[in-house]
Amino acid sequence: MTAFSLEPEQTAWCEELRTLAVRELRPLAEKGEPGRVNRPLLAALGELGLLGRMLGSGALDLCLLRESLARGCTEAETALALQGLGTTPIVQAGTPAHRER
Repeated sequence: MTAFSLEPEQTAWCEELRTLAVRELRPLAEKGEPGRVNRPLLAALGELGLLGRMLGSGALDLCLLRESLARGCTEAETALALQGLGTTPIVQAGTPAHRER
């Protein structure tokens, strides 16, 4: 059986994401209202470049991203996952104009 371990850079990235989730994203999530879109949280995910990571990243990077965010702020991870529901069809079947937007 092959052993698997993360590269030091991957481990450091996961720790950065967990810290970011606790310090910056969790406070935004706590201010949100149940049943409502938390626009400040979504804006922060976009400004941090995390929404864009959903496109073009490999499976391992996506798993590390989602797991690390979920450990620090489950609402941030859920918002990130829901973003993929809308973008994946555009990436797979959209026109170049759709993808550019």
